[in-house]
Amino acid sequence: MRSGLKGDVLLAASGLSKSFGKLQAVHDVSFELRPGEVLGLIGPNGAGKTTLLNLLSGFYAPDRGEFCVNGRKANGLPPYEIARLGVARTFQVPRLFHNLTVERNLRAALLSSKRIASGGVVKALELVGLKGHREKLARELSGGQQKLLELAMAWVMDPRVYLLDEPFAGVHPAMREKIVKLIRLELEKEKSFVIISHEIATLMQISRRTIVMSMGRVVAEGPPEEVSSNREVIEVYLGQEV
Repeated sequence: MRSGLKGDVLLAASGLSKSFGKLQAVHDVSFELRPGEVLGLIGPNGAGKTTLLNLLSGFYAPDRGEFCVNGRKANGLPPYEIARLGVARTFQVPRLFHNLTVERNLRAALLSSKRIASGGVVKALELVGLKGHREKLARELSGGQQKLLELAMAWVMDPRVYLLDEPFAGVHPAMREKIVKLIRLELEKEKSFVIISHEIATLMQISRRTIVMSMGRVVAEGPPEEVSSNREVIEVYLGQEV
């Protein structure tokens, strides 16, 4: 892959690999992400999904391979520089400033990016339904509200690419609907998403393409309905013999 992307590719990975000692966490993963696209990332626990997001967000450097963001080679850059290229990351367990208010968490997020969404903090709180909680401490929010706050923190950075790790896990259905609604609003603005989720039914509502990982490798890729009927996926991911 050349260190530069063709027109409508926001994020491209080529041969990304990462090991921890003898453990091959990610092996030779390649894909492209285009504007207005949701790429679902599924697989059993320990498949390498979160490690892949850590590579794409700068928390780990790949051992081999490379990735580009908006035409710029990005592996080796620290997380704050990748954020400034237009990539925002959320985590399975939200990483918040728990002793700061909801509003101050959003203002802290602005420090990590030079890109600020139109409408800023107030608009972000309205979008996720937390406007009435702006003076609450982050630790006082429910688990679902904390996921919404972290998503709002990503939104104020005005990213072009969102990397979301289990955004629907342990979330009340009403909260889940808010997250899906926000994702769809961003898709209308040609923003793109890579989403790790075990909530397959929810993911299939918004994703037109899915990658399945197992033991660090991509074992299947394609439309969700095609992937879900793949014999290897059924055996590896669902643990069933076919």
